[in-house]
Amino acid sequence: MDYKLPASKHYELDPEVLPGAVTIEPDTLNWDHFELAIKAGESPLHAGFILFGEGKELRGLFDMMGNYTTLDEVTWEGEKLNLSFVSQFGKINAKGIVKGDSLTGELGLGLISIPFKGKLKGSSKLPGTVVPKIEKMEPLTPIQKSAILGGEAAMWTELVSAQTIDSRIWPRTAAIAEKWWSPQELTSDVNDMYRRLEVVSSELVAIGMKHVSNLLQMRDELAEGKDSAPVHVLLEVLEEVKYMQRMSLENTVSKPLTDVADAAQAESMKAVKFGQQVDAFLADTTSQQNVKTIRLELNQWIANHSKFLEVASGNARLELLIKTSEELKLLAELALRMLELKEKKKVITPAEKKVILDQVNMIDTTRGGTILAVEPHLKKMILAMPEK
Repeated sequence: MDYKLPASKHYELDPEVLPGAVTIEPDTLNWDHFELAIKAGESPLHAGFILFGEGKELRGLFDMMGNYTTLDEVTWEGEKLNLSFVSQFGKINAKGIVKGDSLTGELGLGLISIPFKGKLKGSSKLPGTVVPKIEKMEPLTPIQKSAILGGEAAMWTELVSAQTIDSRIWPRTAAIAEKWWSPQELTSDVNDMYRRLEVVSSELVAIGMKHVSNLLQMRDELAEGKDSAPVHVLLEVLEEVKYMQRMSLENTVSKPLTDVADAAQAESMKAVKFGQQVDAFLADTTSQQNVKTIRLELNQWIANHSKFLEVASGNARLELLIKTSEELKLLAELALRMLELKEKKKVITPAEKKVILDQVNMIDTTRGGTILAVEPHLKKMILAMPEK
């Protein structure tokens, strides 16, 4: 649970299938191991590629903190290395250039591009290096499946306090519990899960859980006596960074856990709802579904920036998010322009759209240990701008 992954990612998993299990037979006679530093926000994530074979027989694994995922596609021609794999957040495509023992490139997830740098850590061509030990995981047999007794949702507490622990466990754990105790055929609708999860969240509040009230109190305290409403508007669409990324921020463990990342959620339900509304809108050929609600949200985020500036000025903790607030305003303005183009049945030129998308791709909303959870949904709207 301390990875702060969305409830949907847990809910989509089949409890009888080990996610990312190694399905290939490692070739210990022909291999290359690249160590990577991925630039994701304020500090690098450490990962790696392990490649086996060559030519048409080339295959491999992606390594993130010792968790291996089989690569779906991989080609290495001259200096160009291209590969793809399915992650917790969707399909990732990686492109890199190999020069000597160095590797530079970027990971692509939808509209998001994340640069990385790497080096050759070991190879069958480098004497003295050893191939990483990889165990191929075979599918469970029916007898093994019948022996599963239950499941676990673990929560490590290096970065939680009495004030934040409820929000890091609930309500997401309820989705995991349902996945374990319910038949697979009844747990396939993620959107309906979120509808019911909101009901469960209210029930948890009624019996004394503090996953909502503690965060509201922390956001009020962040305003330091000023109007906290703009803080609430921004923080409700932010999430704490995923996996162990926040652990690498300087002095995080020794600091009081009262920063903006602590007042953000593990998963933003506001972002979940907005994403569902955007998907329904884009799938509607008449472009009428949810348009009023989406427009209200966009206008609120646009108007909130100036108000947030007033509260954040001179406030060291909130000043970390001024740029994030500014970029939320920009993305909302561009998404609103998309709505207006569709309503007026107007288009922009491919050159104009390229300028906009280049501007959007430069945005990095990871600051203060937080990420802007509505960013991918806003970018999806911007990408849908009608063009000639």
